[in-house]
Amino acid sequence: MKLSSIALLISTLFSIASFAETPADTSQLEKNKAKIVSRLYQATYGRKEGCKKATPDVAAEFESELTRFVENNDNLIKLVIHSPYYDRARQIFSKHETLDPVRDTPEKLGVECKYLAQLLRSMSDTSEGKKAVKEYEEILSK
Repeated sequence: MKLSSIALLISTLFSIASFAETPADTSQLEKNKAKIVSRLYQATYGRKEGCKKATPDVAAEFESELTRFVENNDNLIKLVIHSPYYDRARQIFSKHETLDPVRDTPEKLGVECKYLAQLLRSMSDTSEGKKAVKEYEEILSK
């Protein structure tokens, strides 16, 4: 995953919540659900193995923030895992997750995983992040 993908993921995760307040037809709602599930999978379980290969300090930070995020957002995680879009998100992401030892050095993975750790921390600690989590739960519950 490239740095630009991380930035896109972060902006998408925080901007997708704006869809919650606009009336949407069923197909748009389902597209939003699929996107939320896909992006949250990418930011959490989808990067778990790759982040283990980052520098040790960043690997530990990501694992710690992931554990905390999952514990603090149990309902959201259940909605994501039980979503009909979850398996598809896993399949799609697994095709892009193959690590290249030349390109994906521990330092480069460290940059990506540090951003993801910060994203998860932000979603747990900031009012904007907590609001987004609630809105994702509302969307996925429909």
